[in-house]
Amino acid sequence: MIFTRRLASLFLLLTLLVMVGPTAAQNDPLTQTYASSDGQFAFQYPEGWMLDEFFGSVYMMNDPAILEMALSLTLTELSPGQVFISLATPASMIEGGLNESANPMELLGYMMIGSGSDETPTEMTIAGVPGAKGRAPVQGLPYMAYVWQPAEGVFHLLLMLTAPGEEALFEPTALAIAETVVYNPPPTPIEQGSIVWELQNEAIYPIPTDTDFYHLGPIAIGPDGLIYVADGGNGIHVYTEDGEYVKHIALNPENFLYADDLAFAPDGSLWVAESSNQALHQFDPSGDRVAVYQGDYDGSFEGPRQIEIGPDGTIYLLDWLVDEEDDYIGSRVRVLDRNLVPMTEFHVESGLDELADDIEIGPDGNLYVLNDGDVRIFDAAGTLIADPVHVLAEPATHFAIGPDGSIYFDLSYGPIAIYDAAGDYLYQYGHDLEGDSPEIEDGEIAEVQGMAVLPNGDLLIADTNFEYTRLLRLTFSE
Repeated sequence: MIFTRRLASLFLLLTLLVMVGPTAAQNDPLTQTYASSDGQFAFQYPEGWMLDEFFGSVYMMNDPAILEMALSLTLTELSPGQVFISLATPASMIEGGLNESANPMELLGYMMIGSGSDETPTEMTIAGVPGAKGRAPVQGLPYMAYVWQPAEGVFHLLLMLTAPGEEALFEPTALAIAETVVYNPPPTPIEQGSIVWELQNEAIYPIPTDTDFYHLGPIAIGPDGLIYVADGGNGIHVYTEDGEYVKHIALNPENFLYADDLAFAPDGSLWVAESSNQALHQFDPSGDRVAVYQGDYDGSFEGPRQIEIGPDGTIYLLDWLVDEEDDYIGSRVRVLDRNLVPMTEFHVESGLDELADDIEIGPDGNLYVLNDGDVRIFDAAGTLIADPVHVLAEPATHFAIGPDGSIYFDLSYGPIAIYDAAGDYLYQYGHDLEGDSPEIEDGEIAEVQGMAVLPNGDLLIADTNFEYTRLLRLTFSE
């Protein structure tokens, strides 16, 4: 089989989204330019069209009425003159499971089979290179799919939905857009970094001793220079920078479930965010519990899933918002003073990405928010400063900021990518799991649970494959 089921699922998702996406127009001059924020993908489109982006595709429409009908579930077919066009980025094609050795006919043929079509695609030239087109139904709505290959391993996918019988009317517009598509692939990966030390053991619960661990997670560097690592609901382990065990801090109040994040306040106290019970736990510098602060949906905080504390003691909490049916509907940062008195709050989702993944305070004192593959910067009042400052080629769920402003990202399915403070790619370390060993091998990155940067720029990672869990220190100095 040339393509994985995941790629077929990607195609079905893209075509299903036709029903909620925008539309395009016929034979208009291509006077407008779309360019992705990472500079890798661009094309031209007619003036007056509306654009939107979603899950690796760009949508275009000439009539917003189709969107209104789709959202109200009254769309049965497009009216004459209405047309939808979407373009998938090459990166999203690869992430969907594309076999780069395939050709356009093979790719489109497999996609059509996945959509339930028994037709055979037609070979054609698109944008001056080998391509293919084919028709397939999606919930009774006809669409045309165009695939072309401008370079080895690079494919473009364009989907077009029209009123019945109007495919030929709008095909020149679709092909004209295809002629203008420009793709600049990301830079060739630069491998760098090595392990300074590693602690790894089998994930067994209950753990035999306090020096063992079960599910390492969030990491924080204490004002004492020690490394504090949460171990799920099993407390916090403390190590020296050389990986020597120092002590264990118990987290065993009634009903405590899981430590979502750690942060140190300027007075040296350690704070633990526990979203399961909507609680903040405070410990003094010696590791003794000071207090447990209970939040509620009407109180000063809900989650909280992430916690950061500024140099002035200001507390930033990342919450995921839910509606009355307990469905997630967005994310926000709540800002509290050192006495947990609310100061302000602001939403931090970007576009259609509702849930922010991580927050960090940079050396500039601003708050950095990770949404999937984008990083945005806010000041303490919630004013957006940079939107975005980083745009990654693939999603990330954790990040950490070094003293010099460099940012370390945990990319999905592999490596740790490092960018400088200006947003330029520097290098990367590691790859996805490859072998069958139950232990995580050197060079492999399983599923990162926490990250932190030491003052010298070395990176600490808590990582697990759910059979084994580990803490490792990486250095990138040559």
